[in-house]
Amino acid sequence: GAVKQLGSSGKLTIAAYAVFQKNAIALSGTTYDDIAAGMIRELYINRDQRQAGVEMEVKSPKLMDLVEPFFSVSVMKSELRSDGTMVRNKESPVVIASGGFMFDKKSIDLNVFCKYVSPFENVRFAPKTAGPQPLGGFFVVDMNAGYNFEGRIPLRLYFRIRNLTNKIYSTVVGYPDFGRMFYLGMRLSFTKNPS
Repeated sequence: GAVKQLGSSGKLTIAAYAVFQKNAIALSGTTYDDIAAGMIRELYINRDQRQAGVEMEVKSPKLMDLVEPFFSVSVMKSELRSDGTMVRNKESPVVIASGGFMFDKKSIDLNVFCKYVSPFENVRFAPKTAGPQPLGGFFVVDMNAGYNFEGRIPLRLYFRIRNLTNKIYSTVVGYPDFGRMFYLGMRLSFTKNPS
């Protein structure tokens, strides 16, 4: 990889990677009903797998002494051996990207974070008869805002919106994100007098 400094606080990072696995352990998608132990066991297989990709991250220097934008993207190619041929591993997303900005002015701060994950699928935690379940394929935005009161006991009021786009998605079978959520709160900081 390579790193380039951008101004006093920014940077650009580019990295390439590759992983080659011979006879790697992976879930087979089948189970065994172990009656003697009273449990269902998941079975594993050995298979050749490989993954290669490129990652890029840009963190901008602070603009107008107020805003720090950032962006990152990872593009990868995942393959596995099936019936003697290397085929695309659909259990891994092809693209993961994120970005946003951080704003800070005196006692006010505002942060906006965006994330995109391309579609992928998995059978783990799914009923055997259901087959591969679609996962990923979403774009979400989160936002945090706050105001800090300075005084003898510092107080922070904050407001947060999670999943502003109200997108229903899952990255693991059976564990969906339930859509837009709002948070409102305050935080007090108590510090001990050093004397």
